[in-house]
Amino acid sequence: MLRISTRGRYAVRMLVHLASCSTGKATISKEEIARAEGISPQYAEQILTRLKTAGVVASHRGRRGGYTLSKDPSAITLKDLLEVTEGKFEIVPCLTSSACARKDRCVMYPVWNKINAAVEHLVAGITLRELANRAEEIKTQNSPTFEI
Repeated sequence: MLRISTRGRYAVRMLVHLASCSTGKATISKEEIARAEGISPQYAEQILTRLKTAGVVASHRGRRGGYTLSKDPSAITLKDLLEVTEGKFEIVPCLTSSACARKDRCVMYPVWNKINAAVEHLVAGITLRELANRAEEIKTQNSPTFEI
């Protein structure tokens, strides 16, 4: 079955948090991100380092240092994030490998290719802004309301 790794899921959660908190472009510390998402600060740092190398986040030093998104959340897709943490999406290795000798006569190759393209298209159409907006909606729905 297709699976996104823990690293991939945590990266998405951390960036949704960063996108939700970054309306004023304030930096957010790795400790704050880790605490908010229930991730160890050490593992958060490993993921943030990978995201920084890929140009998704920027780190800022100093007393008020931390992380910010490198781009507008509307310009970052779920596909972008998953490719940083999971690598190029492929449901079977023969789709991108020229080493498959059966490719031209394989009955499943077009099926795998179609499934792969559909999933890739789906995740490419979901932006970090949409995920952050959804997270805010869920937070609002689940927060207690008081009437007097």
